[in-house]
Parts: sequence; C-alpha cells; structure tokens
Amino acid sequence: MTEANLIGEIPRNLSGMPAMELLDLSVNKITGTIPSDLFLLKNLTQVYLYANHLTGGIPDAIEAMNMQIIDLSANNLTGKIPDGFGNLMSLTNLTLMINQLSGELPAGIARLPNLHDIRIFINNLSGEFSPDFGRYSDLNIFDVAQNNFSGNLPENLCFRGQLKGLEVYENSLSG
Repeated sequence: MTEANLIGEIPRNLSGMPAMELLDLSVNKITGTIPSDLFLLKNLTQVYLYANHLTGGIPDAIEAMNMQIIDLSANNLTGKIPDGFGNLMSLTNLTLMINQLSGELPAGIARLPNLHDIRIFINNLSGEFSPDFGRYSDLNIFDVAQNNFSGNLPENLCFRGQLKGLEVYENSLSG
C-alpha cells in the first residue's frame, strides 16, 4: 500500500455523510479549521486528525454521542476543550497533545466511565483538576505535562488501581 499526502482543507459541509463512523485524515498537510459540523455526525465514533496543520478551535456542537476516540494532536489548535466532551460516555481516548489549547479542562471529562487514556500535554491549559479523575473509569494514562495546571493531583487518580502512566511535569502543581 502506498501513502498519499492530502493537501488542502477538510470539506466544510459534512452533513451529506451522516453514516460516517470513522474519519482518519492523520499525517497529511491539511490546513484550515475543523468543520463546525464534524461532531454533529451522530454515527461518528473515531476521529483521527493528528499531525496536520489545522488551526482555530475545536467545534462546540457535539451530537456524536457514541464517540470513542478523538485524536486532534500535533496541530495548531487554539481555544478551549469543549464542555460537550464531558458528555461522551463512550469516550476511551482523548488525545489533544501538542497544540495551543487554553482554558480549563472540563470537569465532565473526569466523570466519563470509559476513559482510559487522556493525553493533553504541551498546551496552555490551566486551572485545577477535578478530583474525579480515576474514580469512574479504569484510567491507564494521565499525561498533562507542559501546561499551566495548578493545585493538587486528582485525589482519586489511582482509585481503580489501573494507572500505568502519569506525566505531570512542567506545571504549577503543589501539595
């Protein structure tokens, strides 16, 4: 199989693809913003847009409630992590590392029952962690290094005894 580098932008109107379950456009030369209707595709379960040249924010409107994997890492995304990600009860992997995201980590993400892997390192995220991280899911990886988080580590991080990877360096943590 040969590899091809896609150049250009993601189509602006994805509503004509309602049956789409998987979108993988990773490791290309895609520019522009993430289409505002991407997470409105109700059958979408996996999104891989890592290692492109995407800019702008992550769309706030979310109806893809069966989403399992979101990987938007290694782009130039700005703005905040949508609060709606905290409603994705099937989400297992959230990978937003190596971007320019800012603001706080939505507390609802900490209560997701299937979240195993959260990698949000190398961003400009700040605030304190919800103490619920690790309490409601078998959290394996918690990588939040190189941000501006403050306060203590989540008190329930190891609650289920599944944590295998913890990286929190270069923050403003205390306690």
